[in-house]
Amino acid sequence: MDNQQLLKQKRLKYIRRLLKEQSFFKTIVSTERYKELYTEKEAFFALIVTIFITGLCSALYIVSPYNFIQFLPPLISSIIAGYITLIALSLSALALVISSLSKDSFLEHIEFEKDLVTKKSQELVVKTITILYRFYFSAGFNVISVFLLVFIYLYIILPFSTPVWLGIIISMLLIYFISFSLIFTLTLFSSCIKLPFTF
Repeated sequence: MDNQQLLKQKRLKYIRRLLKEQSFFKTIVSTERYKELYTEKEAFFALIVTIFITGLCSALYIVSPYNFIQFLPPLISSIIAGYITLIALSLSALALVISSLSKDSFLEHIEFEKDLVTKKSQELVVKTITILYRFYFSAGFNVISVFLLVFIYLYIILPFSTPVWLGIIISMLLIYFISFSLIFTLTLFSSCIKLPFTF
């Protein structure tokens, strides 16, 4: 095996070790991606959407409580179907982006200095993995949103009894997270644009 092949194997081993250390919840904590839920622009837009939807639902409920309650279950069912489609879209986009990357071209940008990866190469690899993992996080957030929507659906159709103030707080939190995951998915388009210019 010549030096070029040895170097390629060394680069592949480095990438595989990094990927092996990644998992959905572990990566969210280690990279502090959970802070995006309340610090990034997606969080700001999700807050605006939450306030708007909460206000609209409150007004509709005041006008006609019975019709509003009857209208919600089929609406939520449709939204659940939409989010399942979004999960498929996120994973399909991830597969498409990965397939468009040139493995050899990417590996050539990983340099070693005394058996250690250079700082520049480390930054490149971490940045690329971070962009790719946005698709993974998007699918994960959408899966959580589906479970939350199912919870809302069951909450509406089953005879639960909770204080009004608690119901409003829970509803706002659920609407916020669901809105955030939708907006987060939409921002993947910018990630797709940035990726080719990463290296």
